[in-house]
Amino acid sequence: MSLNVGNIQATSGMTKEIYEALYNLLSPPMKKMKPEDFEKVKEGWQKLAYSIAKGVVEHIKSNAEVKGVEITIGSQTYTQTNKSKIE
Repeated sequence: MSLNVGNIQATSGMTKEIYEALYNLLSPPMKKMKPEDFEKVKEGWQKLAYSIAKGVVEHIKSNAEVKGVEITIGSQTYTQTNKSKIE
């Protein structure tokens, strides 16, 4: 499992996904703002998205336990039986 926080510019990873959701939800009523003011708002959303993504990823990495994973290769199924934390 890959948990990618992304970057503070919101151009990659979970940060990008969160930023895009914020932008799509919150930007329509702000389209009449001055462009320079709207840029400041977007910078705030980028920082907020990064903070949320960082907190979520760090929490999952510190607390997640993987159980009961199964994989089938050909006709053979393999099942994970031990607990393991995500590193």
